[in-house]
Amino acid sequence: MRLPTTSRFLPLIALTSQVALAEEPAPSVETPAPVQQAETPASASDDAAQAEAAPAPAPAAEAAPASAPAPAPAAEAAPVAAPAPAAPAPASAPPAAPQASSPAPETQPAAGAAPETEPVARETEIKKPKALQFALTWDIVFPIQMALPAGAGTMSGVGYQGFSLDVRYWIRDDIAIGGLAAWHSVDHKTTVSFEDDRGVTQTGSAYVEASTNEVLGRIHYAMADRAAVRAYSPPEGQKADLGKQIIPMVALGIGTGRLVQSIDTGISRTTTERWTGVIAPEVGLEIPTRMLPLIVAGRIHYFFGSEEGPDQLYGTISLGGAFE
Repeated sequence: MRLPTTSRFLPLIALTSQVALAEEPAPSVETPAPVQQAETPASASDDAAQAEAAPAPAPAAEAAPASAPAPAPAAEAAPVAAPAPAAPAPASAPPAAPQASSPAPETQPAAGAAPETEPVARETEIKKPKALQFALTWDIVFPIQMALPAGAGTMSGVGYQGFSLDVRYWIRDDIAIGGLAAWHSVDHKTTVSFEDDRGVTQTGSAYVEASTNEVLGRIHYAMADRAAVRAYSPPEGQKADLGKQIIPMVALGIGTGRLVQSIDTGISRTTTERWTGVIAPEVGLEIPTRMLPLIVAGRIHYFFGSEEGPDQLYGTISLGGAFE
């Protein structure tokens, strides 16, 4: 019901405004002062009034539609002011900065190139051992089963008279072939009762002795990289790993040997001598040092029996060094 009523009064309002403008033309020219107040954010309605004043010369019939959209600019002005706070959003664009740091992963491979150069440096530091080795050792003899001739008993005690000369030629990094020449002797004083070679039974204290000479061909197997062990040095500030400073080895020698045994009672001396086959397995260590490689080895010597005498078995511990 209100819309029809308002439409009736619109022509009257328009005519009244035209009359007022016709009677007072001067103030319409001097109105700029209120316009400056309209620049403040709170006078949005005054701008709408100025917009209505411009189309005033139009006929009354057209003035009504022009005055109706006047509120629309006010409604549109509110959304225009709303985006203003959103303007700082682009200012927060610095998150794009990580893109500048994206090349960092590309530089990582450059830093990782250093470990690739380490193996090259190690290869230059590792000096390949010479193929030919001479090892000279002092041997300590431990009789295990050494029967004396004519049933005079068995050998006992420890013999400190012995040496070995070992020659090795490394055909590969871990395999060597060579030879061994050795001499060992053990003796002790004991009580015996035996029949000598003239058929006389002798009983009493006697000085018994056994000595051997060996000539063996041997093969060695190293259970570690000899070059790497020699080039090993512990990291700075850390203790050395003993397992990386030694070269475990096994060897097997096969050949022949001379066995001499004697019984000396003071009034007679009985001696037996024979050659027989010998087999000598060995387990040992090579310990590289600045001067020369040290040799520590344990060896078993088995002399085969024959018509001239029974089997003989003894062990030795060898201590010495290798020359290259």
